Amino acid sequence: MRKNAKRCIVGGLLVMLIAGGAFWAYNLNPERRLGCFRNEHARCVGCGCFISSAMEQFLMEKKDGWLPRGGVTPADSLTQLSPWMPGGGPGTFASHALSSKLYGYWKERGTLTYDYMCCRYNEGLRADDPQDLIVMYYYKPTRWADNESKRAFVGRPIMTLTLDRKWDFIPEDEFQTRQKQTEEYLVRRSNRITKPSTATSNTTPSAASEAVQD
Repeated sequence: MRKNAKRCIVGGLLVMLIAGGAFWAYNLNPERRLGCFRNEHARCVGCGCFISSAMEQFLMEKKDGWLPRGGVTPADSLTQLSPWMPGGGPGTFASHALSSKLYGYWKERGTLTYDYMCCRYNEGLRADDPQDLIVMYYYKPTRWADNESKRAFVGRPIMTLTLDRKWDFIPEDEFQTRQKQTEEYLVRRSNRITKPSTATSNTTPSAASEAVQD
């Protein structure tokens, strides 16, 4: 009887160990993480609020209607929001997982790079342009509306010209349509299309074509 009991205990422990290892391995991919957990690789909902608020403050200060523009790259143009961002703002444009790397890059070079940012910026818009145009968007398709909210469908968090602090989360096909409309608008309006982004890397958020896994 004692041998059988020991075998049951050992067997139970092995099953728990294997199940725990499988669960850990499954969750190594942030996109697979269960919605009851936080995803620090996703966009931070609080940081999105800071960006929207800084855009509003920037517009009130400049008084010319233009959103940040004129940098070497769209990412560089966003550094103009620094006066209205916590700590100068660099980490606000990254996920929590990469915020320290983006902050270090900013401290060293005084600018931002898409290599560590989780959002992309459509430079060239004005506050009086159509309000449904996309100002900023998450760098790849995802199920995470933010680092605390996982959705049943694949889409993108976006900030439109309404500058709403609560970014919209829209299906990927809708995003592609609206992003194309935004780019076409920028081309039509005195060729205001965004400039090429900074150099990219296959191991960083700049790999925007990375597939979403179930």
